[in-house]
Amino acid sequence: MLQRSLILVPLALALAVPTPVREIAFAPEEGLVLTKTCDFVLSMELSEFALTFNGEEMELEETPEGTNGTEGHLVVVDTYDAVDSERATKLTRRFEEATRHTESTGPAGDNDEDKESPLQGMTVVFTYDGDEYAVAYGPDDEDGDEDLLEDLEAEIDFVALLPDREVEDGDSWTVDASEFGDLFAFGGDLHFDEEEDETMQRLINEALDDNLTGEFTCTFAGMRDLDGRSVAVIELAIEAEGDADDESTQDVGDSGFEVEVTSSAHGEIDLTGELLWDVEGGHFAALTLSGDLALATTEAGTGDFDGQSFEQEVSISFEGTVEFTFTVERD
Repeated sequence: MLQRSLILVPLALALAVPTPVREIAFAPEEGLVLTKTCDFVLSMELSEFALTFNGEEMELEETPEGTNGTEGHLVVVDTYDAVDSERATKLTRRFEEATRHTESTGPAGDNDEDKESPLQGMTVVFTYDGDEYAVAYGPDDEDGDEDLLEDLEAEIDFVALLPDREVEDGDSWTVDASEFGDLFAFGGDLHFDEEEDETMQRLINEALDDNLTGEFTCTFAGMRDLDGRSVAVIELAIEAEGDADDESTQDVGDSGFEVEVTSSAHGEIDLTGELLWDVEGGHFAALTLSGDLALATTEAGTGDFDGQSFEQEVSISFEGTVEFTFTVERD
């Protein structure tokens, strides 16, 4: 009996040992150089099209068909010249590759286009002043176009997804969905388009950026070996939606006829994935996030022509999928 007790006591003690507590924090060493590769794939199909005139839905001979696809590819080399516990306070970034491919089909015609950011091959320096980042060209690119520095973002680190405490296996925490746009901004506006965004495209961007409501749910799922380095696994899930609207007055040609236009966009996302965090290195090692995306837009115009008032409304809905992939190589 005594011998059995001596066996059970160590077993009970072993079972009572708590899960190791992990600190997952942003802490890259100064001088660290990371090559970050970011890929984005969006595929959408037209799911609904409706046209009404003076409140009456117009019958169409056939429902329009349309697709829209975008692929973005970014490779940057980031040097952490100076850091604190929350961010790089000085970051040098070289844009090795920055390309985008768009392909669409629809009643207005087909489009297949490749674009290259004018920042490709250039180096910029982000310096944090305690409130925001100042952005300047590196020494070899001081003659670069200053307009290209507008709306660039230093953040490609995913610090906002980290816990604010030590965690054990299975612990969860949430992050406001409004962080989504900043987290997946691909370094900000890389100026693929010289012209300003059209109203509806701007509204879609707003709906899926700062106007998102919902939450990221992040769950610590233990440790994993990745290329010989120990990484923390954080499972990700986000369900969110956002809206944006705009009102304007538009002229119709040279007729002097004006139309009051109300535009709106609604977006919904349902994504899952995981963030791998290099605990020893203090930086992200990889991130994947994919799932469903739905967009609905409405554009309504009202006016008065030769004493006759009218109202026309066009509603379009797209459904599809989106995928983000980020990887890191240490130099």
